[in-house]
Amino acid sequence: MTGYVERVQDAFIEGHDFNLIPTTTFLGFVGSKSHGTYTPPDDPDTIDDVDIMGVVVPPPMYTMGLSNFEHWTLQRDELDVVVYSLRKFAGLLLKGNPNVLGLLWLRPSEVLIEPAWWVTLRDHRDWFAAKSVYASFAGYAAGQMERMTSYSPAIDAEIQTLEAELTAAGWYTSEIMDGRSLPMPKGMATQDANTKAQRLRSLRAKYHAAYMGEKRRNLVRKHGYDTKNAAHLVRLLAMCEEFLLTGHLRVYRDTDADVLKAIKRGEWELEAVKAHAEDLFVRCRAAKAESPLPDTPNFAAVSRFVATTHYAAV
Repeated sequence: MTGYVERVQDAFIEGHDFNLIPTTTFLGFVGSKSHGTYTPPDDPDTIDDVDIMGVVVPPPMYTMGLSNFEHWTLQRDELDVVVYSLRKFAGLLLKGNPNVLGLLWLRPSEVLIEPAWWVTLRDHRDWFAAKSVYASFAGYAAGQMERMTSYSPAIDAEIQTLEAELTAAGWYTSEIMDGRSLPMPKGMATQDANTKAQRLRSLRAKYHAAYMGEKRRNLVRKHGYDTKNAAHLVRLLAMCEEFLLTGHLRVYRDTDADVLKAIKRGEWELEAVKAHAEDLFVRCRAAKAESPLPDTPNFAAVSRFVATTHYAAV
């Protein structure tokens, strides 16, 4: 555990004039580590990172002065880290962001650093249990449903064809993506080459560099859809229904982890995933109608907490 903390702290201090110390910072595992669906590195099909999320109370110059800190990210080796300021984090909680809400319902084994102020916030996590979370959870789930089929074998084939044609003309993908000056194309009109290059840039920006690595693309080729997005889709909807009915966010998926892992491994046909998701969307809408939760979170209480926590840090 401490190895992860030290690596995050060392990386953070490289670009900041304050550090992530235990009195001001919460750190915990999120993603597959917290859901119980993590696939270890020795699995040949694993595409899981070690996801860590943190919340920091910045020094007074960042809360009362002219400097600003909202969030910081790190992607290094297996680590995928995001650290939010308390103010930014509280705003995301009030919006019902599924990823940040989960941090308040982690099991002790997923917690890396836990300062006293965090314990107070966790003890009042009911401030954020409201019917309004439906819109956020359902919206995130809809996004996962769209993305699980947006990178298709047809898109993959088009990218490979464009790369092969442009390479044959002497235009290499790395040079095209870097925007370097390119020579006259061989065996292809310049206008045609430019059109193909622009199409390649667009597809790679959307589906490659900004979306998934080669290993994940290979799994899409194998199964015909993005199984990781599919697992996220089903998990989000299940959590949404439970949260609306109980006010408790069950982050660790002790009852359906095997189902989520099977979907992630591609053991479900795409149409079966879609049908299951549609059923879950219906159940979530019903859960919202039946929910005993208030309509909106307790904004006033959260605002007071953020203010007093910043004041105590001065």
